Amino acid sequence: MRRYDYVAWKDEGKWVVHSPSVPGVYGLGTTKKRAEKDFVAALSTLLEYLSEIGERPPTPRPLSIGTMEV
Repeated sequence: MRRYDYVAWKDEGKWVVHSPSVPGVYGLGTTKKRAEKDFVAALSTLLEYLSEIGERPPTPRPLSIGTMEV
């Protein structure tokens, strides 16, 4: 089992979940919880596919989020 850090944000009334470790895979939902579930489903599908074709899964990378004033 792999652990992927992710970010979640609200955009135009919907929640978006994404892991920079997995380009192109997003979860969307009306709530953060639904977006997380959607992301897990999309990521699971990708990981299954990669396994079927003999490719390695994306390597999880640590993620740090902060705020800066500029």
